[in-house]
Amino acid sequence: MACSHWHEGVVGIIASRITETYHRPAVVISLGEEIGKGSIRSFAGKNILEGLQMTKKYLTKFGGHPYAAGLSIHFSQVEAFTLAFNQAMEKLPQDLHLSSLMLEGNCALEDLTLQSLQELEKLGPFGPGNPEPIFSFQAMVKSHQVLKGRHLKLGLTSHNNSQVMTEAIWFYGMDCKELCLETLIHQHCQWAAVPELNRFRGRLNPVLRIKDWRKISIASE
Repeated sequence: MACSHWHEGVVGIIASRITETYHRPAVVISLGEEIGKGSIRSFAGKNILEGLQMTKKYLTKFGGHPYAAGLSIHFSQVEAFTLAFNQAMEKLPQDLHLSSLMLEGNCALEDLTLQSLQELEKLGPFGPGNPEPIFSFQAMVKSHQVLKGRHLKLGLTSHNNSQVMTEAIWFYGMDCKELCLETLIHQHCQWAAVPELNRFRGRLNPVLRIKDWRKISIASE
């Protein structure tokens, strides 16, 4: 996918969402006037770095590891590269073994600060060989907004400090059969999420990408 409206700072996040949604490798390119900058994420063990080697004649430069990489490409080469890269991915082997959700550990919502997320980001890029960190924490839903009919934007707070709200994004949260929006507000839940940094218009904000959830009772805390 290539678009002139995407900022190059978010293409990695978009590529990760596509692989999670469609279960296949993804390339997302932010197009400039002449040179586009892109991010690639693997799925099912596909070696995307090998795929880039096979299509390097279309690229200005590229680098990374087998599961997450970046590239620069001239605007005129995007269409040819897309076709060649898709063909390369079809030829490369894959590993269809899927594992359960693996947690890095438990934490408090207050631990997921801007500073701690900046430190976590230095451990990237993330992929099958270096999985993104998923943390479990307890939080209460203070607000919600349905995006495009399927996704949820949540405002989460800790019962220890209900005045500070952290933004969370739950892609395809509305597809969860156990979810009832009417009872979600002010409900204490156990969440599993990937902490990440959202870069928008020069601002840096912590955002939690929800992976899973379960209801809990206040007595279990």
